[in-house]
Amino acid sequence: MQTRDLSYLGQGVIAVAFAIAALFSTAAATPSSDSGNRRAPPDMPGTAHGRQAHGPPGHDPGDRDAPHRWHGPRDRPGPGDPRAPHDDLLLLLRRIDTYFQQHEVDGVVLDSRYVLNYTEAARLSVVSQLLAYEELYKVFPTPRLRQDIADRADFLIGIFDQVRSGGVFDGMLGYSFLDAFATTRDPRYLEKGTEVVQELEGLESQYILNGGLMAAMTFAKYHQLTGDGEAERLTHEIIATLPPYQHPDGSFPHWCACSRDVHYTDWMATELILIKRMLDDPLIDPMLEKMRSFMEARIYEDGVTRYQEPCNDYPGCVVYYYSIATGCTIDYDTRAFTNELGYSALLFDHFHSPRYLPVMRFLHSLESGGTWADKWDFWATPDDPYYPWTAADTSVVNTSLIFWSLGSVLSGRRERPSPAAWEDEAAQAVGAPVANARGGLPDGCGLGRRWSTVDGLLRAGADPERYCDNLTGSDGDLRWARGQPTAGPEGAGAPEATRPRDAAPLAPRLDSVAPNPSGSDCRVRFTLPVRTSVSLAIYDAAGRRVRELFSGPIGSGEQEVRWDRRDGAGAECRSGVYFVVLRAGENPRSARLLVFR
Repeated sequence: MQTRDLSYLGQGVIAVAFAIAALFSTAAATPSSDSGNRRAPPDMPGTAHGRQAHGPPGHDPGDRDAPHRWHGPRDRPGPGDPRAPHDDLLLLLRRIDTYFQQHEVDGVVLDSRYVLNYTEAARLSVVSQLLAYEELYKVFPTPRLRQDIADRADFLIGIFDQVRSGGVFDGMLGYSFLDAFATTRDPRYLEKGTEVVQELEGLESQYILNGGLMAAMTFAKYHQLTGDGEAERLTHEIIATLPPYQHPDGSFPHWCACSRDVHYTDWMATELILIKRMLDDPLIDPMLEKMRSFMEARIYEDGVTRYQEPCNDYPGCVVYYYSIATGCTIDYDTRAFTNELGYSALLFDHFHSPRYLPVMRFLHSLESGGTWADKWDFWATPDDPYYPWTAADTSVVNTSLIFWSLGSVLSGRRERPSPAAWEDEAAQAVGAPVANARGGLPDGCGLGRRWSTVDGLLRAGADPERYCDNLTGSDGDLRWARGQPTAGPEGAGAPEATRPRDAAPLAPRLDSVAPNPSGSDCRVRFTLPVRTSVSLAIYDAAGRRVRELFSGPIGSGEQEVRWDRRDGAGAECRSGVYFVVLRAGENPRSARLLVFR
């Protein structure tokens, strides 16, 4: 065969290949006729309850935190490419709404796990649905959406005593009642919202991190409606407590002050954005900007959140971004809850970030019949106490939270669709499967309220500075106290907060020990808020002091001390686990270090 013939043949093969690729691309971009049963696309990581795991090109299915890598400019979808992600916000909102309309009992859809914690199930499902419909009504003020608001608010009035937690978690409840009043002008909703405001005013010891922001949402709304000066003051006071907890990378902890957590950074961003819509505070924008930067670094162009990444300190070094892996082992595994994607969407839409569309695309890929499962990856094992809140394929709680987040995305946009656009989505939203509706509500008075360890500490008014993994005891007899409180009132299970609310952060921070594991010298970095006397020492696994690295006064700011892996006598330490302990003030800070020779 002549070279020219080979050339023509090659051109023909290439043309056929491009035609096939275009056909598959178009098919992938075209919604299925059974859009109520969407399955994960090829770039969805992990497996869920029998669904097969796949991965994008260059993605190792065994590496759930590996980034999505495009293979070149031709592989990256451009603006006109049918594979390019598009905003399915209205479609998703309408599909969720359709699901709730089909499954309502007494005007609400309540998560079946109400038997575990009635207060939490109602707060995260019914209250979130109410808040979502309130956001939708701001864009589409239709009689039907107004009735959805009234149905859920009336339901919550009927179970008001059952659904209240007696803590700052009631902030979501109060906020929902006040917003319902703003929509309907029904005085009953204002009355209930005011009751919650008065309750929250007496809970200053619980104004901590995301719990404090729940209270701040209620105070901000109450001030917006009534002009109440005390509510305005409390909102600003709560916001002023947050900057000391924000890490330099923009992240926040869930509870333990030393830890970093993607999920709760995202959730707190949602709360701050909603507060900002009601009340201006100069601290909000700088915090949100840092949170946006942190979250953009955690989410790649496939829209999937990464909770760890490699670092350059030593081979195999990994940096983690979730609570239990960053010094707070009393917490639960916060990774891969589907409602987190709704928080990310709101944050990125607020900043017009290019990460918004990939997140929405991934969120849509996980949707089935207008609902989402609890998690998309990192599922708990059945022996985990938090397992019941991670195992549902149809999670009313997470679907309700996503509904609220996406409704808040829509209501926050300057350019809003016309009411006709909402009805146009109705035809596309049909097809959600109808399951058996839940029966009548039980008498909740006899149901137990089970709180996670961290939620229990918040309700007890504990100080997050005291709950990082640490070592406690005398200098000569330290014992590893993994997340255990050093002291506390009998029966409370947590120490009382002793730090003045308006004080600067008192606790020193043990930032890092690197490399870890260490086969050579390592660097210990820590930060002090003020000049003070400190002791920095190394202890072995039995609690014996191996060597004191530094003792004496030192200035404020970031500090670094090196350890050459030798004990106080100059002998090289054996391989094993050691603890670096920083003492400055009344509470020690510690980090675990693996040494090998």
